[in-house]
Amino acid sequence: MDTIEIQIQGSQPEPYQVEILKHTDHELEIACDCPAGKNGTHCKHRIEVLTGSYEDVIYDEATIDQLKKLEGWIAGTKVEAALKEVITAEQKLDEYKKLVKNAKRKLARIMEGG
Repeated sequence: MDTIEIQIQGSQPEPYQVEILKHTDHELEIACDCPAGKNGTHCKHRIEVLTGSYEDVIYDEATIDQLKKLEGWIAGTKVEAALKEVITAEQKLDEYKKLVKNAKRKLARIMEGG
């Protein structure tokens, strides 16, 4: 197995460690030592690394190479497919939030006699 380790600055003084393991079947296993990651729930640090949103990444000499390597690993994996589902669901959620907001505005106008 090949491994990539990325440090992410979270809410605590000590950075969190995101570890990506590439299995021989090219599937990925991704762990984070933050409380959410340790509890087996989704954590924003793993998603941040997967989506290329690197604002909290702590950079050293090897980090940029490691992130580029990870981008190549993601393609065609179950992780990539699941990530696409999350992104699609988030887009739909945003659409529905807008629909609810507009419906509430309409209701407010009608309740005010409009």
